[in-house]
Amino acid sequence: MLFNDYYFIFWFLPLTLLLYHTALATRRTTAAKWVLLGSSLLFYSLWKLAFLPQFLLSILCNHLIGTRFQSRTDVSASRRTNREKALLWLGMGANLALLFYYKYLTFFASQSNLLLGTDFVLAKIVMPLGISFFTFMQMSYLFECYQGRVKSRTTLLDYAQFITFFPHLIAGPIILHKELIPQFNDHTRMRTIPLNMAVGLFLFALGLFKKVVIADSLAENATLPFDRAAYDGVRVWIGVLSYTLQLYFDFSGYMDMAMGIARMFNFDLPVNFESPLRATNISAFWRRWHITMTRFFMNYVFMPLAMRAARRHADIPPGRQRRFIEATAMPILATFILAGIWHGAGWNFIVFGLWHGCGLVIHRLWEMSGRKMPTVPAWMLTFLFVTVGFIFFRSPDLEVAGKVLSGMLTLNGDPAEWRRLPLIGVAIAIALLPRNSQTLASAFQPTWRTFGWTMSAIMASLALINRQTAFLYWQF
Repeated sequence: MLFNDYYFIFWFLPLTLLLYHTALATRRTTAAKWVLLGSSLLFYSLWKLAFLPQFLLSILCNHLIGTRFQSRTDVSASRRTNREKALLWLGMGANLALLFYYKYLTFFASQSNLLLGTDFVLAKIVMPLGISFFTFMQMSYLFECYQGRVKSRTTLLDYAQFITFFPHLIAGPIILHKELIPQFNDHTRMRTIPLNMAVGLFLFALGLFKKVVIADSLAENATLPFDRAAYDGVRVWIGVLSYTLQLYFDFSGYMDMAMGIARMFNFDLPVNFESPLRATNISAFWRRWHITMTRFFMNYVFMPLAMRAARRHADIPPGRQRRFIEATAMPILATFILAGIWHGAGWNFIVFGLWHGCGLVIHRLWEMSGRKMPTVPAWMLTFLFVTVGFIFFRSPDLEVAGKVLSGMLTLNGDPAEWRRLPLIGVAIAIALLPRNSQTLASAFQPTWRTFGWTMSAIMASLALINRQTAFLYWQF
């Protein structure tokens, strides 16, 4: 089930809200938790019921391991036993094994057949809903429990609600324990708050409009070079620009809808998307795009690698160039290659990660030089860099990506195709000029004017919702 689905909008969400707030009105907070958990499991099951047992088993196993770590009386690093370290690696390995099986096994088998001459035959494996997101959430939870950062004992009900909470289940954000679980037991949230309902509906309407009216309107243009093999310059440029904007509004729209739904239940999700196309350098882009994913890789990949390099050179400082390569460049490249692989199994995703890793290294060198670039050229360069990177992200393979890149070097093609440009121009203007959704939500006042804007966005979206498409990021 998708957020931009009639059944979700007119059946699932209203019924869940009704049951949840009825439980709160009768002071049955535990019943309200069960309503939310049951609704989230139903939401997950409507995608594919066969995945539910293993999803529940994964939640149970991770909770048991986390509880084992929480039962320690001394959480200092010096008191961690080898058995606890082994248990941590067992939990991490099990989570990664599940992710590897569903997301990467087929790719590795095909590469083995190609490079090593093996003869693995694997049917296409259907990927569980949101596996990339809930896997990282569970891994982060285990690590935080191991380090003693989860201070209070987490009940199985709270943990299950944390992992399955349906607003973040499709495409994130990747939430930390401290960002959501304490809210489940905050008594100030255990009541119906009209302002939260109004703000939540406003954010949901805004996100629905971004997804249905803007992103889905760009979808046809975005397929030109990638699915229709239109490699002439005009249609390539239209296609790659359209895809960049489609992905932007699709992902931004999902995040607005997710935060809006959570707010209707009185919960706040972490900001995961903050006008990234306004960035004037690639570092700023990644501080604004998929913020929680970037945080995960920085905390668990970049920082350990960089700190290890720093400790290695503490006694005998190397030259400046070597220190930069080992403590900055290599950790950045490793981090973003893994981030690329996280998005999908394919050489195109590896190149996508490498492209951004190289861009970040170059930007770090530019910063070290002390030079400044004017804002407009810096924005244009960043936007072009991101757009080229998304070619690898969208292309089914490197061959198609190469043809699309070649097409960008020309401007031949049917001039009539330029009729598609106004839509692109409007989308860019909307991405750059108005206040973003977080700013609008923080300043929201429930007036007739905001009610009119909310209803207008919902009605415009419902008028076009019949061309329903899945959110792009769920498959990554």
